[in-house]
Amino acid sequence: MLLICLFGLGAYRFYILSADYMPVFFDEAYYYHWSEQLDFGYYSKPPMVAWLIALATKTIGVSSFSVKLMSPILYGATAWLVFEIARFLADQKTALLAALIFSSTPLVGFYSLFMTTDVPLYFFWALASFLFLHCRDSSDYKRWSLLGVVLGLGLLSKYTFIALNLGLVLYLFLSGRRHVFTQVPFWLAVLLCGLVASTNLYWNVVNDFVSFRHTQDIAKLSESLINPLALLTFWLSQIAVFGVFWLGVFVWHWRLIYESSLIRQHILFLSCIIVPLFLLVSVQALLSRAFANWAGPIVIGASILLAMACVKLKRKVVMTALVLQLFLLSIFNHWPQILQALDIEQHKKNSPYTRILGWRELSQQLHISLNIDSETQLLSDSRKLLAYLGFHARVPVTRLVYWNPVRENVHNQYDLKNNIADTYDPALRYLLVLQAPINAEIKQRFRRVSKEQKISYTYSAMIVRTVYIYQVNGFKGYANE
Repeated sequence: MLLICLFGLGAYRFYILSADYMPVFFDEAYYYHWSEQLDFGYYSKPPMVAWLIALATKTIGVSSFSVKLMSPILYGATAWLVFEIARFLADQKTALLAALIFSSTPLVGFYSLFMTTDVPLYFFWALASFLFLHCRDSSDYKRWSLLGVVLGLGLLSKYTFIALNLGLVLYLFLSGRRHVFTQVPFWLAVLLCGLVASTNLYWNVVNDFVSFRHTQDIAKLSESLINPLALLTFWLSQIAVFGVFWLGVFVWHWRLIYESSLIRQHILFLSCIIVPLFLLVSVQALLSRAFANWAGPIVIGASILLAMACVKLKRKVVMTALVLQLFLLSIFNHWPQILQALDIEQHKKNSPYTRILGWRELSQQLHISLNIDSETQLLSDSRKLLAYLGFHARVPVTRLVYWNPVRENVHNQYDLKNNIADTYDPALRYLLVLQAPINAEIKQRFRRVSKEQKISYTYSAMIVRTVYIYQVNGFKGYANE
């Protein structure tokens, strides 16, 4: 029964992705444009998300579905790895339950609909944990080498992955396996991990460490030193990450966790793949801020921990929690249809989907009305506009140009590689696309600016997408240059 639920859940998520109301979010469109220029790093993230999108889109063509495709595939693979880890530590029944708990958490349920950097992060986190269990008491060169490569690929997925590397070393130290530090296979793994990860480090060196500076900026470590409210907010947000019903089972039956000999046997390993990241992000929250998903991979270890406790519970308790979790997820997945059935209009206060609605239709309208051809360059001061309009109008990233006169403050990947000051060609046609009418600062930097053309698409009375278009040429350079 549990196995059927797991496969059914995976098939259901593929069905959701094929739904017409699930176009790409602008971050996904942005990552797609990264994938058009494969590299070892990008403005804000390591390269893995772009590599995966490129794999899917070059295999089956470019569409919203193909951009998202690797998300349910890798989350499904991560669930399988959770199963294998739990089976290695316990038994098949515990393993199936752990995989189901993982797959039904709100965080995984939500993120499986979108292609984000968390997708490869979770996969390599689980894969590295699984491989480590087979390496910890082995001196096999092949196993340790594979682990080293996977750890490096994890670092190419998201910098947060460093917490797992630290956790695994901590486990070896605390579990009485310190002799591993004197063995060649361990250091071979360290070397391979470093070699794989160094490709992104080299990219950052060449690009003035832009990814690391961006990470520092979003962390806001330069602001107030202590922020207990942000820490409390982060802790409370983990309820939404793990799910109120699974968390309820966890809290209500805490004694089973305390008394479980199976958990006591493996608590050190599970703690080492949970606690370092949780503490790291908690400190981050205390010093400035932290988003709920920043500690998301702890769900992998926590799902196994909860499954070990729940395996002794009555089947009715476990199935009730599972059904309630899946019911809440299905409500979220079908929220647009539910509102439509109730004759309630979607808007930003009652639906999280409003952020992705209307942009596809606006882009198609823009493509037709402006006759965008193979020479047209889209210029904007908005990452969101370039991402949405570029993706849906199928304008390649080489023709997406960014406006930012403050050159020392790079805003995004478009700015890093395609700032108009670096790429302007007077022989090409430039369409300036803005969210508001052109201001004097921009207008004065061109010798010719055409009459304004306003293009709008009304998705509903409360969701109207509008852009202002100008044909410009004769770029004079920024005023401060």
